[in-house]
Amino acid sequence: PLSLLTAAFLAFIPQFLFIHTSANNDTAITFTATLTLALLLRIAKHGVTPRRATLLGLAIGLMALSKLMGTVLAVVAVGLFVLFTPRAPTQADRRLRATTGRPLRRRLALVIILAAAALVSGWWYVRNLIVYGDPLALGAFLKFVGGNLSIPPLTADLLWQQFPLLRFSTWGLFGHISVLMEPTWIYLVYDLIAFVGVLGFVLGAGRLLIKFVQRQGVIAGVISFVAGNRSLAILVLWLGAVLAIAGRWFFAAGIQGRLIFPGLPAAAILILYGWRTIISYCVFRISNDTQYGIRNTQYALAGPIILMTAFAAAVLPLYLLPAYSPPPVVQTIPVEAASTEITFADEIALRGYTIAHNTNQLLITFYWKTLRTPPVNYTVAIRLVRPDGSFWLDYVNYPGMGTSLPTTWKPGELRRDEYVFDLRRFEPANEPLRLIVGWFDPRTRTMTTLSNWDDVREEGWATLTEITLDTSRNAPAGLPNPAAEWRIWQSATSDPRSEQ
Repeated sequence: PLSLLTAAFLAFIPQFLFIHTSANNDTAITFTATLTLALLLRIAKHGVTPRRATLLGLAIGLMALSKLMGTVLAVVAVGLFVLFTPRAPTQADRRLRATTGRPLRRRLALVIILAAAALVSGWWYVRNLIVYGDPLALGAFLKFVGGNLSIPPLTADLLWQQFPLLRFSTWGLFGHISVLMEPTWIYLVYDLIAFVGVLGFVLGAGRLLIKFVQRQGVIAGVISFVAGNRSLAILVLWLGAVLAIAGRWFFAAGIQGRLIFPGLPAAAILILYGWRTIISYCVFRISNDTQYGIRNTQYALAGPIILMTAFAAAVLPLYLLPAYSPPPVVQTIPVEAASTEITFADEIALRGYTIAHNTNQLLITFYWKTLRTPPVNYTVAIRLVRPDGSFWLDYVNYPGMGTSLPTTWKPGELRRDEYVFDLRRFEPANEPLRLIVGWFDPRTRTMTTLSNWDDVREEGWATLTEITLDTSRNAPAGLPNPAAEWRIWQSATSDPRSEQ
């Protein structure tokens, strides 16, 4: 069935799977937004009843609690309800009364929706108003993430430079937007699937709209078309609203594909609608047999979905397992590595390190030897410091970019620990940068002690060397980017900058 194929299309987008395997507010907003959209579509098709109005209000309240975007989408949902629900029950609504419940007038249904939504989420806005003086707590949030509501000058070049990040992080860009699916032509396949679907939708819906306009004139034809295709109109407007909200957030704190996930269910329906339009046209050109056409259209639609399913299953061994494998135990340190004897907390020793970089990437590799198993899970802290003392790079995570816990390390083990940074996500570096490293202790909320090293300019930090990077192809300065500083603060740790 088309509904099952549409669900599969959405479910087997690699990034959608990746995000929804963890507990986060993106899964919450995607679920509650999809629930709200489904109820809006059901009301548009079958009319509004007390039960449906109550359920819609509860869904809107949950959506508003899920994420800040949910608050804006709540307003959109109420607007779509008002726009596509008749003021009074229609004759069709009255005929369905026995099976669907007593139909409501729009005004009464709206009161029920708003009351249910306020019951679920109203307390949250009151709490924010008391604590932050702002019902949305927007100012406090932007201060925390380092964003702002200003809009930089919009240029085609700026938007085009950010478009790849949106594409990649919608289809599949894992980790802290750092694990790319390669070769990158894989993204073009997904782009093509989406493009063909959008093209088919425009052609199919456009052809239908033209028929209405030819029969009734422009204004009356458009009104009749929307009235007769309310579900399509709701889907288009919902998707447009999500894209607009995500676009605005891009200028405040950066864009990632997960921000448009609340609109992906609508996009999936429209894309599959477009594919069905194109495939049906081709199939019925071959045969006028209706049963043959319907059956083979569904078979043809299943083809791309099966390929997407197979590739989604391959993402785990191809990309995730290698990226999330813990630092391997090695026997020797390569001869090209800089040799050190730095000891941290008398438990972990840095025996050597290497630095490699090109125009786009910086790779820093440490060789840690376990002197004795640490009693606590320290985090590795890496900084690249400008001559004025400010941080060009400030990174804190468990070893292996978050894939290993020091409490699992055994005495005598030598581990290769690699850190890869995309230089295009950083501001230009036009001066030498000092590489310093240390281990952060979450118990004392300070850096661990270190010994056997002379260049210690900050307590707990070993200065290793100075490096100069070619960052001429970096993203424009001043553009919000969620990867710009590459900070991954674990909930079990504290910001080591507090020591400064």
